[in-house]
Amino acid sequence: MVNLNREQLTEGLDSRGHKLKPTYGSKAYATKKAAQNPKPGKWNPDLILTGAFVESFKVSLSGDDLKFEASDIKAPDLLEKYGDDVMGLMDTQQEHYNNNIFYPEFAGNIEHETGLKFQ
Repeated sequence: MVNLNREQLTEGLDSRGHKLKPTYGSKAYATKKAAQNPKPGKWNPDLILTGAFVESFKVSLSGDDLKFEASDIKAPDLLEKYGDDVMGLMDTQQEHYNNNIFYPEFAGNIEHETGLKFQ
């Protein structure tokens, strides 16, 4: 899930599928960032400069709730500026995770423990 969240940001997208706002205000910085990662477009942030922010991502489970968190020192400022929707998965990413990552792992564990087969 963390890797899928990072991929979204690489595209400059939040968990709702929207481009991150606000856009860069400095032409020089926008040019530098576009050279580093052209995927989000020249003026659109991806929140990845050194990688420390996205490398600090983790997901925890509490009951039925998943909580995306970032422990990097810049996280509170970035989340305040760009919004809490930076953390989490778009519906398409969540569906991909559920169908292609979680379900096969879950089914495999159940099959291994019980001998039952999922179809």
